[in-house]
Amino acid sequence: MPSTAAVIAPDDTNGSNPVQVPADLLQPGDLLLLAPGDSIPADCRIVEGHSTVHETIIKGEPEPRPVSPGDEVYAGCSNARTLQAIAKGNETKSDAEMFSNRILRWFSAAVLCCSAATGLYHYFTGASTILVLNKVAAVLLCACPCTLGLGIPMCLMSANANAHAAGIFLKPSPQVERAADAKVIVFDKTGTLTSSTLHAKAIEMTVEWNTSAEQEALIWRMIGQLSQCSSHPVSVLLSRKAEEQSESAKNSICLSRLVLSHYEENPGSGLTGKFIFKGSEFEVAIGNVRHMHAQQVYFAPDSCLGLSTTTSDSMVYISIDHRLAGCMKYASDIIPDASQVMDSLHGHGFQVFMMTGDTMVAALAVANHVGIPPTRVYADLAPPDKAELINRLQAHHGPVIMVGDNINDAPALSTAAFGVVVSHNPKLNNSYDKYGQSLLATLQEEADALLLSNGNLRKSQADKLSHSTSSPHRSSLQQLEYLIALTHETTRRVRPTLNWSLLYNLLTLPLASGLLVAVAPSSISAYINLRP
Repeated sequence: MPSTAAVIAPDDTNGSNPVQVPADLLQPGDLLLLAPGDSIPADCRIVEGHSTVHETIIKGEPEPRPVSPGDEVYAGCSNARTLQAIAKGNETKSDAEMFSNRILRWFSAAVLCCSAATGLYHYFTGASTILVLNKVAAVLLCACPCTLGLGIPMCLMSANANAHAAGIFLKPSPQVERAADAKVIVFDKTGTLTSSTLHAKAIEMTVEWNTSAEQEALIWRMIGQLSQCSSHPVSVLLSRKAEEQSESAKNSICLSRLVLSHYEENPGSGLTGKFIFKGSEFEVAIGNVRHMHAQQVYFAPDSCLGLSTTTSDSMVYISIDHRLAGCMKYASDIIPDASQVMDSLHGHGFQVFMMTGDTMVAALAVANHVGIPPTRVYADLAPPDKAELINRLQAHHGPVIMVGDNINDAPALSTAAFGVVVSHNPKLNNSYDKYGQSLLATLQEEADALLLSNGNLRKSQADKLSHSTSSPHRSSLQQLEYLIALTHETTRRVRPTLNWSLLYNLLTLPLASGLLVAVAPSSISAYINLRP
């Protein structure tokens, strides 16, 4: 039983700020937020969201039970949402495993037929009963299905153990082998090559929303509440800035009656929400230029409220009731070892691409810094466009490895031959979509590997597989480099294991049957007799 529970306060309309409360203090009527993998702290009724729960401890049922609004769940059960990704991966097998399983289906029957044929052959050639039994037993004893049935799974289990030690969640899926064949890697820009923590450089509001402390406090409160509904790094930055502004203006106006009645996130573009305050309704939109155009908000793209957009910095725009209300220029730091890892990937023969929903100017600035050719940079892409780009690259270059960090990358991650999620975005772990499903769990389902923060490697692992550094503490890009090396090492061991297993059985079974014993001397005798 868990000792604490995440309780949603009555005034927390979107459940973005749950409070940890001792489970003993829970009262009837409390609204709880259940994260994936959590144990249920009390008998509850589902009011929102869909998931599955393990009830083995209560009912003895081995299979998880799907639950939806209106269903009852009991204390001690566990939310199985995060386990679905592992179960789904275990249901699929690698190409080598499927090949070995097809052989194993016929292997036992083939060995029995071979032993019977051996016995009949020696019996009808006049061999003694003891010799016949010895030959039959030799065939049965020399047959070795274990190398076929256990060798490959052991290699994959070893890969998963090493990945876990490095802070990597790796699905046991066929994509592990396909990743070893990939020579193209596509990075999303924000959160993978650059830090997920952004910093604002300039903020401007229109005169309409900057003439009084009341208006300024109202717009920042709306921006803050709407931004908390998303885990995107830009939303995290806006939420943080709104909190700072609210602290400075908290005594200027009472905003307790401000209610967010509806919100919608358009992945790759922005957020839209409706607020009610003192009987008035406001429609607020936050996002990029594409999102503003969708809201029928138009302005000069090269300059917004005096902020130039021609630099490598990025911009986010705010509109209220379909009119531009403000904009913010922001930037992010490039991950320190990005250039080193890119050089290493290029040295191993990989073609590295970068794609982003940001502007081409901002994208090229990052690409030039880390060493990605400008011809391999794609900007201003919506999530469906990213998936289409992956499809085109795979059609021309074969399997593609995709690296992303946000729900916007989910379509591309599922399209790629091998998808990798960088999960160092702290808000991603506690974010849920409108159905109550964890965004991190959604990414786990779409991707094949998850790079967890604070991954560690033993020095022997680093020296053997990655060669990039001897430090046991790894950044996300160093974890990625290790993961790629791990897939190559795993495949290098899986394929010879399968080949040697087949070769062993093909050679030893005829030898054990004794069919080759008489053939070899007769062949040598014939060869000698044929010599002049």
